[in-house]
Amino acid sequence: MTVRITKPEFNIREKLSELDIPVGNHGTQLMKSSDVAETHNLLQLKNRRKNYFINGDCRIWQRGTSNPHVNHYTCDRWWRANGATQVDRSTDVPAYNTTGAEAFSYSMKVTSNGNGSNIGQPIELTDTGVSQFGNGKQYTLSFYAKTDSGTGDVGIVLYYRNSKFSGTNQVNWEPNHSPHVGTMNRGWQRFVYTFTAPAVHSNNTILAFELNFNVTTYFTGFQLEEGPQVTPFEFTNEAEEYELCQRYFQSNFPVGVPPQNGYYSTTQKLAAGFNGVVCFNGSQARAPWVMFHPKMRTTPTVTLYSASSSDTDGQWAAYKGSWNSGSSMQIDDFGSNGFGVRFNSGGHSFIVGEAYLYRGMWIADAEL
Repeated sequence: MTVRITKPEFNIREKLSELDIPVGNHGTQLMKSSDVAETHNLLQLKNRRKNYFINGDCRIWQRGTSNPHVNHYTCDRWWRANGATQVDRSTDVPAYNTTGAEAFSYSMKVTSNGNGSNIGQPIELTDTGVSQFGNGKQYTLSFYAKTDSGTGDVGIVLYYRNSKFSGTNQVNWEPNHSPHVGTMNRGWQRFVYTFTAPAVHSNNTILAFELNFNVTTYFTGFQLEEGPQVTPFEFTNEAEEYELCQRYFQSNFPVGVPPQNGYYSTTQKLAAGFNGVVCFNGSQARAPWVMFHPKMRTTPTVTLYSASSSDTDGQWAAYKGSWNSGSSMQIDDFGSNGFGVRFNSGGHSFIVGEAYLYRGMWIADAEL
């Protein structure tokens, strides 16, 4: 007796393509991720810096931590203006269990007088008239905020400018008004808005970002990234962030100490002086070059401060039996590389070729 067994025809190529391929636990997580933000977090993409802001998590405070204010700048790379009367470093930060935001150490507490208040950051363009932001591309801006009390609205503007406080050749990003991005309250929230970049004007040098509000508010976690979707905040190495800030501002004050005359009178440290001011004629002596690290954006504005309260404010002092600031001094610029200080007539009678101790403090400002 013959038994015939038959099976339906099938396409072996299709069957091979349907075979279960082991993907592992991480692969399964990727396939199950619900959005771009979750996928980005799983992949831990670090091939390039995604955040166009510098010091977006408010870690670096070279000018001081209690209401610093040097030419509008406060927390590094962030300026305040109009009704924003004070900025202080705060440890009031978003909690992971309420926002999903990890590792924030500091925020900016911005005191408002109740009128139109502004903080912002100018983002340096690749070159004058050359933008790193693609014409017609979308970019998503996000930040965390909470009020000190009550509620308050917050709005954002982005525009290309020649300088941060001048509207000459201004080109607005879309939308070209100040969109209301939400109402702040006493709990931390993440605010998100997507903009579209326009063509840049040939004289523009910055992308200007401004926040508008009218209540005392805490801010941190600023991020501007390419694309229409928000992703987790990018935490960077602190040394990298600090060096980026120093392209625009440097000083020889300890980090967090505001520039001031006579600071070392109480600490008894640098008031002892540096070695090296050299006399090159009977009435003039020169200090060694102070070299910037890293090199700065452009030739900065250098401001001198006395190291001791016994020295003349705004001047350095040289030592020859006693400390004397002399009648005047001159700053010799060395471009974005550094500077020197020339002790002019007055004060000590120097001897040509001799070296003397000198002391003094300085800041160098090349902010946009």
